[in-house]
Amino acid sequence: MTERFPQLAVEDLDDEQQRAIAPILEYTGSISGPFNATLRSARLTETSFTLGTYLLFETGISRRLTEIAVLIGARVSGSQFEWWAHHRRALEEGVPEELCDALRRGRRPDGLDEQEGVLYDFCVEQLTAPEVSDATFERTKAVFGERGIVDLTYLLGFYGMIGGVLKVAAVTPPDGSMPLEPMEAPFAG
Repeated sequence: MTERFPQLAVEDLDDEQQRAIAPILEYTGSISGPFNATLRSARLTETSFTLGTYLLFETGISRRLTEIAVLIGARVSGSQFEWWAHHRRALEEGVPEELCDALRRGRRPDGLDEQEGVLYDFCVEQLTAPEVSDATFERTKAVFGERGIVDLTYLLGFYGMIGGVLKVAAVTPPDGSMPLEPMEAPFAG
């Protein structure tokens, strides 16, 4: 499937789109991933980039754990581009390939430390169960605090939204890879 939105060129953007894309170009260097689609709504692009920046860099949860959470969300949503982009970032943040591979296959990784295990349980329950159990909530609160619970909840919701944009726009990794096999129920059982 080809991307559904024609590629925008920076020089063709109107003033509102130029303002929205300026910090993104500084960060990414291009109009890629979800931004080619979202720029059709410049104010939404600007607002979501601000929120995304907070969620990636300012929550108090380490970048390493943040990337693990994003990978769990990408596996659940099946977003190829999101997985592709954040798998690379996860490796840069020191997440072992074996852990990433287990998540890619929709399985609980072996050898998780306490923070990783609590993060995994919280993310999987939030994304796949009818509700987060009291036990998981309390363990997550003990490790990450109330702010951490709120930040993780927003992080998963935000990347679910981005994954949705990527799916609707039919954005795939630029290298043509499809790193995620179709899976009906990742992390089940």
